Amino acid sequence: ARLEKQGVTFRKKPDEGRMKGLAFAFDPDGYWIEICSRCRRLGWSEYQNLSQTMLRVKDGPESVDFYTKHLGMTLLRRSDFKRWKFSLFFLASLSAEEQQEAADRRAERRARKPRSHSSSSSSSSSSSSGGDLPSPSELWQPVLELTWNHGTEKDVDFKVHDGNSQPQGFGHIGFLVDDFEGTCQ
Repeated sequence: ARLEKQGVTFRKKPDEGRMKGLAFAFDPDGYWIEICSRCRRLGWSEYQNLSQTMLRVKDGPESVDFYTKHLGMTLLRRSDFKRWKFSLFFLASLSAEEQQEAADRRAERRARKPRSHSSSSSSSSSSSSGGDLPSPSELWQPVLELTWNHGTEKDVDFKVHDGNSQPQGFGHIGFLVDDFEGTCQ
């Protein structure tokens, strides 16, 4: 209610639609801002932080290969929604130390609380690249979410809007590198 009281317009409020627990607000340019609940047990004192950037891609597996192979990202999770024919891929730039810290936190939580197993659904499935990789909601640093609508990879005429052609909008994502010259050669 805080954002709504401040005049922020919503596309979807937390209690609306099929997906509960997330909302979409509009920024001044009409971009959708996804708002999700943070993993409270992590104890961050900041009220909010940038969590993710979502890009639509033509070929999900090919895009994941690009970001992991060329930019060193780690695939945290892949969620397939067979009924709706799309997949989500969550990637992050994590050091070996950050991956180990996440594994340690997961092991500690699992030791305290038995894990419940839910029955799998034919309409969706989710998998992680490694058993101890963090969920995107457990990370402070932002993740890259790739959304792939199945079948677009086979459509020669399909193009995602990159925001740099008309109508212009979202422009790019950015990476920091230690060896700029060596990376770009």
